[in-house]
Amino acid sequence: MFSKVGYFFYHLARLLSRLVSNGYGITRLDLNMNEVKNKDTHPVLIVANHVSFTDPLFYTGLFPKRQLMYIASELVINDKNKLKSFLLIHTGCIRINRNIYDIEGIRKATEALKKGHSVLIFPEGTLHHENSEELSEIKSGAILLAVQAGVPIIPAYSLKRKHWYGKRVVVVGEEFKISDYTSRKFPTVPEMDVIASALMNKINECREVYEKYEESKAKGNT
Repeated sequence: MFSKVGYFFYHLARLLSRLVSNGYGITRLDLNMNEVKNKDTHPVLIVANHVSFTDPLFYTGLFPKRQLMYIASELVINDKNKLKSFLLIHTGCIRINRNIYDIEGIRKATEALKKGHSVLIFPEGTLHHENSEELSEIKSGAILLAVQAGVPIIPAYSLKRKHWYGKRVVVVGEEFKISDYTSRKFPTVPEMDVIASALMNKINECREVYEKYEESKAKGNT
């Protein structure tokens, strides 16, 4: 899926993200607020809230054993900043048009998953900076992608560091399997609504754990 230039920049980005994550530190929590490390390598679709343009590098460092690619809007990739566009294209970015059902973009993401890559997607499609910001409705694209590729979904929630020298905390939920909600190869429209609602609840569950962790940490500092 990469040209020779693409492979070079992709692996360079993975190396830099590991160095940054090791240097600044990442605290990865499960739903019981226990700190855990990622050891799995099988392909998954990671669905998370979006708070920074550096999120792809952050999640690459968070899942160092997975070959992570990510989906980005063509509006982001076609930015006037040529260097930014170049790096996005050559560091594992899959371009997608969010205004239409982008068959080509979905095909590339599905192909990446079937070849063993993991894929990161921000279903909200836009940045949400505030802690109080509620997650918007999960779009069906993430679910259909997981169905077509036959992979589980990992929900996650994180916010930006409060201080540049602090650790970034992320809560990672348990694997979410579409097969737990339908026996069909492709869910019906009513089933899609149920699955989307359940997935959104899982991400909000991660958010609630994140907020409890930050609250307990704040109390410990007072």
